[in-house]
Amino acid sequence: MHSAFGYFSGSESFPVQPKELHEKIATSGTCSDRWHLAGRDDLSLEVMAILAQDSDPEVRSGIAMNYLTPAGILALLANQHPDLVPPISIHTNAPPTLKELAPILWQTDESIFQYLVDKGATEEESTELRKLHSRLTRQHLNQIRKAQKNVPPDEVPYMEPPRAPLLGDAWRSIHTEPSNDATPPYSPQFLNDAAHYWEHWSK
Repeated sequence: MHSAFGYFSGSESFPVQPKELHEKIATSGTCSDRWHLAGRDDLSLEVMAILAQDSDPEVRSGIAMNYLTPAGILALLANQHPDLVPPISIHTNAPPTLKELAPILWQTDESIFQYLVDKGATEEESTELRKLHSRLTRQHLNQIRKAQKNVPPDEVPYMEPPRAPLLGDAWRSIHTEPSNDATPPYSPQFLNDAAHYWEHWSK
């Protein structure tokens, strides 16, 4: 399991689930079996697509947080289940329009790199966004260190990364050239729902 996001990143601790039985488990296995299946790192795209349509929210969440889930399935999950926007929008494979709904400091360096590739960022834009990400990270770490002073280790409060600025806002602050970016295919209601779920979600 990924230490930062709780993303599944291996099948070593999962029950034995032979690859030839994955589709059968996905369609008719128990909820527990389907949930374990959703976290595996050897799933086919077909099985991932089946699990993304599962009736159980824990199974869908498992697919949303599987580090191998591709952009298309993540986009489908987010559109159908806005409550999954927070974990999906910080997924390395998420479409850039979904990543833009997440605070920049909740993105990993790998996710930022892939975002810049997907956006076709210039070298200057890539440098500026990475510098901003690094500066905000240092500020957050300094705040944590300050809070830790003269406090017993077991009493240090958890300080999650700030929820502003959003990655999309940060990008628009440096992307000053006329943009050919497509309008995000999200309705105002979807954006409101996404903001609501981000407000009440934490790692």
